[in-house]
Amino acid sequence: PSAHAMGVRHSDIVIRDLSGRHMHIVLRGRPFAGDNVQIVVSPDGTRIAFQRHNSPLAEPAGGIAVFVMRINGTHLRRITPWSLRAGDHPDWSPDGRWILVRSNEDGGFVNSQLYVVHPDGSGLRQITHVSADTMLLSASFSPNGARIVFSQTGDSGQPDIFTMRPDGSGQVNRTSNPAFDIAPDWQPLND
Repeated sequence: PSAHAMGVRHSDIVIRDLSGRHMHIVLRGRPFAGDNVQIVVSPDGTRIAFQRHNSPLAEPAGGIAVFVMRINGTHLRRITPWSLRAGDHPDWSPDGRWILVRSNEDGGFVNSQLYVVHPDGSGLRQITHVSADTMLLSASFSPNGARIVFSQTGDSGQPDIFTMRPDGSGQVNRTSNPAFDIAPDWQPLND
């Protein structure tokens, strides 16, 4: 993407081989429409999930939502409502059945919740129920899909690392210190 005073001039999603010589544009953005970011490929390599952040010139102006498409750029669909303002690095469940997102992605770290949704946009479900003043940050599925790791306000008043089941139950506080613990992720399982 290239920057311009009116916002992002052009934002494409491009797939390249490791040599960087072979490039295929799978989604061509409209000029000044917004930015396609936080791109993640499904575990089976057949689909792409990403966040779209509309410019003030697009409809809806300033809208934020998560989209999914096939790896070849076909079957593009919005899977979260614009009103949810979802994103924050969507994460696929290991079996590819769910995508984990955070609401109010552009509102800082407060007044947010974590949601899961199927890649076709069905089954949207809120899995956290934190107060509006709780800082809630990035989250990701464990390699076996049995837990989700995330950051939220802890005992010290700063974000700590927590885990929970994919339905939001069984929350466990994993860290408790005055440092700002954010962007947790899992080490992949060994084969």
